[in-house]
Amino acid sequence: MTWWGQLLSSIVFAVLIVWGLHILNIRRFQRLPEYRVPLLERLARIAVGKVERQQGSNMSSKAKKTLAMSIIVNLCKDLHAPLFPSEAMDSAIDAAFFLLPEKKPAEPRE
Repeated sequence: MTWWGQLLSSIVFAVLIVWGLHILNIRRFQRLPEYRVPLLERLARIAVGKVERQQGSNMSSKAKKTLAMSIIVNLCKDLHAPLFPSEAMDSAIDAAFFLLPEKKPAEPRE
């Protein structure tokens, strides 16, 4: 192998190592609490909003929570984010339901 071939193979090897370390660093960053907590909160609000918009008062609160959990799991898979523990998802969904604006009763028409 000539010195050009050795140089080229060394450059390719170095690029692959740097790329691999970059991918590992991204995966490690996604597992940090500073990243995961806001992500879970955002996903819970998205899921609860979707459940409320689609189902409204047609479902029980337990069924709504189960549907919201499945939406969060699907969003995590789509975003290639690590999955959250079920207790954390349950708490985030409860908090998101609590933060929903209350529906005001309709005022009677005159």
